[in-house]
Amino acid sequence: MRTLTLLSSLALLGCKAPVEAPSELNELSRYLYREWDNEDPEVMQRGLENLAVFMDGLDMDAGVNDRSFLMEPPTAEDLADIDRPEERDPADMLGVSVAFKSQWTVADHARLQKKSDQTPTEPTAESYARDADPSDCFTARSCDTIRTVNEIRRENFLMKVNFTLYKDFRWVDVDGGQALISRSWTDQIWEGDGGDGAIYQSHSIDVWMPDGNSSRRWQLVWSESDVGVSDEDLITGTLKVTVDNIFDKGDKAIDELFYAD
Repeated sequence: MRTLTLLSSLALLGCKAPVEAPSELNELSRYLYREWDNEDPEVMQRGLENLAVFMDGLDMDAGVNDRSFLMEPPTAEDLADIDRPEERDPADMLGVSVAFKSQWTVADHARLQKKSDQTPTEPTAESYARDADPSDCFTARSCDTIRTVNEIRRENFLMKVNFTLYKDFRWVDVDGGQALISRSWTDQIWEGDGGDGAIYQSHSIDVWMPDGNSSRRWQLVWSESDVGVSDEDLITGTLKVTVDNIFDKGDKAIDELFYAD
């Protein structure tokens, strides 16, 4: 008697194989970036479910060093569907990720992301102008995605530079409601003032997960820059603190912009 494999049986029945996402943080991070634009909603759902499980094991009240992780760089395949400086090797990027407990809901954070002036959310940005769809469909959740172009002037003790950042957002249905996940990138090399330093390549993932009347945040940053120092521990330590400050400023901005008396 002829037997059918599981995959053949599923094909005959018109069913698809269940989606599986990695659970190890490095592999999961690359998966979330690579599959961000996948048309099958289950792909991102499974990835965010695994991220939620990972965050369940963290002490969100701990200091930043207990909520942050050094990350392996992505591969060229992970970045294949976006414009990027092809002369740069993704393996040269440093990576960190940080988790955070926000007092505000995902909906509050979505309202903040629609603001054209993002300067209040960024501790090292002298200016941060976002060009986004002016309609309310995204915050009303009647459309799933929004694509933004951001003109940024960043100044810190490592570098002063103007650059353009592309950042896209999408809603994903998860247990407890809807999560928000964004993916960002730079498409060229940006030199610092007077040729002093440069952003060679930069990519990030931001996640906002529903958590009752609050939310949990997670951000991954991969970057390669010439910042005038070669100490990787100093660079990654600075990135961790910067991301944590972004979380803190985001919460304060929501309070001041939407809930101040």
